[in-house]
Amino acid sequence: MPDPAPRLTVATRTGRVRIIAEADAPLQVRGGDVVSQPDGSLSVESGDRGRGELHIRCAAGTDVLVGTSTGRVELRGTVGDARVTTRTGRISVEAAGTVDLRSSSGRIEVGECSGDCRVVTRTGSVTVGSAGAAEIVTETGSVTARDVEAATIHSGTGRVEIGAGAPPRVTVRTHSGSVEIAVPEGSHPETRLTSRSGRVRCECEPGHDGAIDVETGSGRIRVTCV
Repeated sequence: MPDPAPRLTVATRTGRVRIIAEADAPLQVRGGDVVSQPDGSLSVESGDRGRGELHIRCAAGTDVLVGTSTGRVELRGTVGDARVTTRTGRISVEAAGTVDLRSSSGRIEVGECSGDCRVVTRTGSVTVGSAGAAEIVTETGSVTARDVEAATIHSGTGRVEIGAGAPPRVTVRTHSGSVEIAVPEGSHPETRLTSRSGRVRCECEPGHDGAIDVETGSGRIRVTCV
């Protein structure tokens, strides 16, 4: 049985957190203290009473848990499971196995997520490059998921753009904002597209090749085959 992925917990109140994951890199921390936990995991707390910047280098594949009140959180390289909670501040994840990001305000970007990608935010745009399954909840801000196997989106206001795999499995609920969904050429999805105020257009032939279910209060809906 392979050894479990190392786990790193990072806590700070204010200040930027930057974590770089590289193959076989030893743990290096600047701006904080490292504490070994009884379960074998490591925790990092920022100095200066929870304030200041944290710069961390760790091994690729490390599971990372970050908690902060304010400040940008940046994960570079490939980590294992990435969980970030912050009140305000931009979050960016280059690559991870799974992603769970929660924020009150601030832009969120995920480059590549091989498994499930969950994002919950009140205010701020959300961009996901690729993911197995994306679940995104936002009150205000645009949502872009460029290459996902499945997507469930709940949005208050803001544009939604999704590039879905085959067969497409997409559910979108939004109060206000246009919805654009692109599926692979030759797809014949079952569709349920409803807009109380806005044009609805589907360029794909109907069928039972996946399902697309979209409801919006106001805004156009467009499904294309590319």
